[in-house]
Amino acid sequence: MIINNPTLVQIRESVFESAEKGGIVVRFNKNYILLPDLELEDNEFRSLGAEAVIIHTKEMINMNVGNIKISGNKIKDVKKAGMSLDTLSVNEFCLMKNEIRCVAGVGVHIKQVQVTSDEGHLRLMDNIIADCSNEGLLLAGCHRVRAEGNEICENNIGITLSFPSREGERPRGEVMVVKAVVARNKREGVRVVGIPWHDVVLEQCAMVENNHGFAIDHEEAASELELTKSSVLSTKKGGMSTGRIKLFSCDIRDNGLYGVFVQRTLSDLHIQETTINENRDAAVFIVHTSDRKRVNLTSAEKGKLRETIQGFVGGPWGELYPSR
Repeated sequence: MIINNPTLVQIRESVFESAEKGGIVVRFNKNYILLPDLELEDNEFRSLGAEAVIIHTKEMINMNVGNIKISGNKIKDVKKAGMSLDTLSVNEFCLMKNEIRCVAGVGVHIKQVQVTSDEGHLRLMDNIIADCSNEGLLLAGCHRVRAEGNEICENNIGITLSFPSREGERPRGEVMVVKAVVARNKREGVRVVGIPWHDVVLEQCAMVENNHGFAIDHEEAASELELTKSSVLSTKKGGMSTGRIKLFSCDIRDNGLYGVFVQRTLSDLHIQETTINENRDAAVFIVHTSDRKRVNLTSAEKGKLRETIQGFVGGPWGELYPSR
């Protein structure tokens, strides 16, 4: 089903099955001031040759969708992405209680979806995403995100949070992932790529039985910006300010290599009240010596390694703290 420039979209309790070209495609290519609300509820998508749901606009300028609500849908056996939303400007966005399984691509791909209302958020609540050949959830260039209670399991990568490197493309507002279960993914459970210009917070999340539980890779971003150790990119006055990455009250355990893997970071990483143990090779592995000052996991009172972090903490350059 292809819908071009609709005045209203409400699709409920429908079944899309065995279609070569996918399920629902909603395209906006006119210069609207205000686009309609979109509601997709309690539908089933099975055995499709392309994406189950695509919603996108031709360009961001003056494209403002009222609200998007996608809830209670089931997607299974899809040859491309389960859901793909690209270049949208919305008042409010809610992706809730959907179940996405067996996708030969990304489970949910949300790219450059921006919230315009002062109190609005991109809300992703209580979704199950499993057995996808790429990411379960990929958020690229989004801001003011609150993802809560999602289960992202048995994908290639659990969650990727991707941010633009160039200053003019900075998204506004923090990204929060709360009470997620990210487990048994072949590669990273959660990874952050690009530069988060606002805070990224993972709170009460379980990252277990992945290859790496949590990973940061700003290597490509650093190369794009041609950064050196004396770069002006910093959190100090006069430099370009990056957001902080916070792991608060998380459970990171039983991962195949590292609990936390810092390939390269241009942001400060704060690990607070988080348990990291039973990871095979290291609790926290930091590749570059220059990044060790950005990783904060000590007790403020004693300056010692937190009792809840068990295993090697350091990198190829040596130990940051004596192993427990």
